[in-house]
Amino acid sequence: MKDMHLIVQKLRDRGYRMTAARQAILNVLLSSTRPLSPAELHQRAREKYQGVGLVTVYRTIEALIDLGVLRRVHREDGCHGYVYVGYGHRHIAVCRICGKVIVFPGSEDVLALEEKLWQETGFRVDDHLLQFVGVCAECQAREKEGIQQ
Repeated sequence: MKDMHLIVQKLRDRGYRMTAARQAILNVLLSSTRPLSPAELHQRAREKYQGVGLVTVYRTIEALIDLGVLRRVHREDGCHGYVYVGYGHRHIAVCRICGKVIVFPGSEDVLALEEKLWQETGFRVDDHLLQFVGVCAECQAREKEGIQQ
C-alpha cells in the first residue's frame, strides 16, 4: 500500500519507530470506512497485535494528525472518532445512519470564503475543518427499499 510506506517514512523522519503496535493501528485506520474512537481503535488494533496499549493509540493518533493524514470526526453520538484522509487538502462527509465516511478533495471555494472573511472582518484563518453530515447512497437505497416493501 503506497500510503503506508509514505506514512512510515514520515513517522521515521520525525523520530518515531515503526513498532508492531503502530503498524497494527495504521492497518486498522487504513482499512476502516467509518470514524473510530480511540477505544474502538485500541480494541481493533489489539485483535491484530495483542501488545497495543491505549497510550500508544493516543500517541499514534497525535502523530498522524500532525502529519495531516488523520482527521477528527464529530460523530452523531456526540463522541469524536478518527478517520484516515490521506495526504492533501481533504474534506469529509459522514453518513448519520451507518457512520461511513467519504473523503473528497478540498475546494477553491473555501479559500474564497476565507478571503471574504479576511476582507470583511480582518480575521485571519489559519486552518479549517469542513464536515458534511447526511445519508450515504447505500443507506438511501435501504430506506427506499423499506418504504416500498
